[in-house]
Order: sequence, then C-alpha cells, then structure tokens
Amino acid sequence: MNKFVFALFFMGLFFVSSAQQVHIIHANGNVIKVNPGCRLMLAYKGYNGNLEYYSNIVTAITDSSIILGNKPFFMPVHPTQLLNNTKEIRYADIVAFRKRSAGGEISKSLLKTGAIIGSIIVLSNLNVRSNYTRLQAFGISFGVGLGINLALNLIFPENANKRVREGWQFVYVP
Repeated sequence: MNKFVFALFFMGLFFVSSAQQVHIIHANGNVIKVNPGCRLMLAYKGYNGNLEYYSNIVTAITDSSIILGNKPFFMPVHPTQLLNNTKEIRYADIVAFRKRSAGGEISKSLLKTGAIIGSIIVLSNLNVRSNYTRLQAFGISFGVGLGINLALNLIFPENANKRVREGWQFVYVP
C-alpha cells in the first residue's frame, strides 16, 4: 500500500513539475505565471481586427497561443460540440488580460451565494410583518438584489486591466 501511495505522489509531482507555463513579464520586472487551470480574461484582435473579449479557464498552452475552454465530462453527441468548447488565441493577438486566481473565483461564488441566502432570510418577513404591499415588497427585494449584484461586480470586475502596450510580454516556458 505504501509503495502505491509513494508512486502516486511522485507521478503527481512529475505532472505538476512538467506543466506548461506562460510567464507574462512586465518591463519593470513583474511576473505573472499562467498555468493550465487558471482563469484568464482576455481582450484580443478577433475577426477583421475587431476587439473581442473572452473569459474562461486555460486548458492548454503552446509556444504561440493559449487555449481556453472547458473539457466536456461526457463524449459529445456531435463532433462540432467539442470544437465549440475551446478557443485558441495567439499571443500576438492579445491586447489586454487579467488573471483571476482560484481563491478569487471561490470567494466570488461564496459571496454571491451568501448574499442571496441572506437577502432571502432578511426579506422573507417583509410582506408579513410590515405595512408594505406586495408590489412594494417586490420592489424592495428587487432593489436589494440589484444592489448586491452591482456591489459584487465592483469588487470582482471582469475587465482585462493589464495592457500589452504598457510593456507586458508573453514568454512560453516548456
């Protein structure tokens, strides 16, 4: 049993150490490491040079591009369904980016869930124990929900804030 656990540990260590990386380096020395599994928000030159935005999980990294998307859990019914799950973006086309950590994603989800549950608990007795009509209670709960959503979008923005023209460079590390 111990040999099996020992072998699994070293296999996992091998896969972690041999993972592809992209180091995004700024002219002043800042380094952002991007591995498969990270979440990236990208602004890039798309069809006819138009600026497009895409946000997803990094699934693979090559020497000239980043592949973002989700791997399906089940076999797709049609082959085109597999093609629509990923998007390959060349480094030369990227205009701006933002990396979000797993902790940021988890905290955003937990805060949204907590805010929804909290507002349901607080506002559930609004119609019963007060002088508000149903329409007024609905308006108050709608306003609270909208306010919570706007506040969370201000705390966790989805925009790409680091621009390539400011000195950021993509360096592939095999």
